[in-house]
Amino acid sequence: MKIILPIVIWVWVFILLFHGCEKFVGYNYDADPLPRVAIITGNITNTFTGEPIIYAQIQVGTQQTKTDQYGQYLMYYAFESDEDRNKPVKLVFSAPNYYSSSYSHIIYPGNNQFDTQLTYAAPIIQKTAFVQIDSVDTVTVCQVLVFDYQGADDIASATASFVYMHIAQNTTFLVEKEMEFVERYSDQASFYQVVYQPWPVKIYSFENKCTVVATDSEGYTDGVSLKIDAQNPDTLLFPWR
Repeated sequence: MKIILPIVIWVWVFILLFHGCEKFVGYNYDADPLPRVAIITGNITNTFTGEPIIYAQIQVGTQQTKTDQYGQYLMYYAFESDEDRNKPVKLVFSAPNYYSSSYSHIIYPGNNQFDTQLTYAAPIIQKTAFVQIDSVDTVTVCQVLVFDYQGADDIASATASFVYMHIAQNTTFLVEKEMEFVERYSDQASFYQVVYQPWPVKIYSFENKCTVVATDSEGYTDGVSLKIDAQNPDTLLFPWR
């Protein structure tokens, strides 16, 4: 009995030394370190239409990325310290002409997915007409239908800028005119119009072009460039008189 006991002890020592003592003492010397990077993916879409938002910006803490042409993004988020794994991080989603969205969330090692919808904020010029009216005095009529998801009352103004060329100097300049509110088309859209008579000055050439800009109450804008095409003239949106 005295001989068997030391043999048993030496057998256990051999097992601990050569067959992974961590299995018995609870510490693994070969364990992988905690991951330093998390994968974050998601889709960013328009709240109203469901369409993907291209080049939307995603900010997680101090790190940023953007969506691709399909409104999808992929970020390899680097933890700055071990403590970051258990603390909420601020996520901010934004895109031009959209209201930004933000909230805080814990980022876990491995895969994280955050799909977000953003609300379009700017007005939208849905329909246009730029027509030359030949009468006793030639005038041009510019008409637009402006839509706003926040409602027609959110549309603050619409302006039209007409383009001239200085013949001798070969330079262009603009004449800006405020467009007149004509009538409400729906709860979210209204018609605007400006009737403009080009200057009859020989040193200036009217370019039959104009730029229309619609602005809402928060300063968001939408703009379009228009040109009179004599071969394919526009049709007026409504009677101009």
